[in-house]
Amino acid sequence: MPIFFLSADLNHEDGEAHYTALFEELKKMRGHRVMNHAFLVHVRTESPKQLLEHLRPFHGENDRLFALRVHPAHSFYQHAYPRRNEWLDQHFKVDRALAERADVDA
Repeated sequence: MPIFFLSADLNHEDGEAHYTALFEELKKMRGHRVMNHAFLVHVRTESPKQLLEHLRPFHGENDRLFALRVHPAHSFYQHAYPRRNEWLDQHFKVDRALAERADVDA
């Protein structure tokens, strides 16, 4: 199953309290918050467009959502939220040596 990075600008005046349904849906989808309004989602959906269409009922027209399909070999993380490193390691299985070599080559 693909992993997607989802970033959101959530603009409702009531703040996060307005997005309870969105956050609950992301939990159902096994999404993991990696930054304030950024999530990694491991789902059967094949494209970022399908993911965003699925999430459309859970956010407003003034909100912005951005999704990318993530390739584990092209991903790296630093200082993740508690328990997120384990999730990332389990789903990404990143070869850290390869990631470090890619940084040197860049």
